[in-house]
Amino acid sequence: MDSTLDVAQIGRQLYDFICANIFDPVVGFDENSRLAELGMDSYGFVELVLFIERRFGIVLPQECLNRENLESIASLARCVCRIQSSSPDTDRKNRTDFEA
Repeated sequence: MDSTLDVAQIGRQLYDFICANIFDPVVGFDENSRLAELGMDSYGFVELVLFIERRFGIVLPQECLNRENLESIASLARCVCRIQSSSPDTDRKNRTDFEA
């Protein structure tokens, strides 16, 4: 199994996590919706960053934690994909069995 995921696969996992853990199911949004405008607060962003780091086995560097990357699911997925592709050992923690 190839453990390097593409942007769409990463985005889907982020969307599913946000639906299950952060936003009420009645909140309508998609991968390009601005998360802060939908009401995601700092606690929600911390939860999301922790999920990303655990699920994808990466560390989001401080310079990645900016408005541009945290704007939407799509921008976060692109950021995760860039970090994964630049990391020589992304296979180590990219698990499908992670339970958030």
